[in-house]
Amino acid sequence: MSKPYSVFANYYDYLMANVDYDAWTNRIVQQIKIHHPKAKILVDLACGTGNISNRLAKKAYAVTGIDISEEMLMIAQDKAHENHLRIQYLKQDMMIFAVHRKADVITCICDGLNYLTEEEQLKTFFRNASKQLTDEGILVIDISTPYKYEHILAEKTIAELDEQVSFIWDNTFDPKTQCLEFDIAFFVPEGEEGLYRRMTEHHKQKSHSLETLKTAMEGIFTVVSLLDGETGDALAPTSERWLMVLKKI
Repeated sequence: MSKPYSVFANYYDYLMANVDYDAWTNRIVQQIKIHHPKAKILVDLACGTGNISNRLAKKAYAVTGIDISEEMLMIAQDKAHENHLRIQYLKQDMMIFAVHRKADVITCICDGLNYLTEEEQLKTFFRNASKQLTDEGILVIDISTPYKYEHILAEKTIAELDEQVSFIWDNTFDPKTQCLEFDIAFFVPEGEEGLYRRMTEHHKQKSHSLETLKTAMEGIFTVVSLLDGETGDALAPTSERWLMVLKKI
């Protein structure tokens, strides 16, 4: 079984083609302009294939993208070159990353924080993020909500058949640990017609409550905005994503 986002990297953008990254980026930029209008230097954690990083760079921010997956970073870098964008992409652990100049804004979008499954990992993340921010810096987080894990993804199997790549995505949610584990099996056409190569990845994420997040950031950050991550509107009980803006203390 491959490590997360090694096999997936090659098909990530194809399978996420329906995501409106422009609208997503605009919601993030709107919050930055409200809470740190003079911001120029930005670090995008868990940047993946650069879909958000590249768009933020087009908004005139000086962007550094950080991810643990070398495969995802290679794709992100290729996109930056194709679009003539000057973005530094670095392979680092988002919990303990370091940059040569402090950022005005750090973003962690699309479930990056959900991959931190222990409270101590969250505390380490917040402490280090604070060190990498300027005194007026903000941290912008977008994560999946407990509602999404418990009511949308739990025990659900997602399958798709396609000429380029097919997949089966099995989810298992443990209400005691609030952890979601999922296995993705990819089937890629290979050789003679009707033959496929099968590749698998295992992922584990944690459903964090607002109380857990606030406890982990206590004395480090304070929440200055909390919105529905898919709409930018006020939260609803059925919100599937949280968009949080945190101010450094």
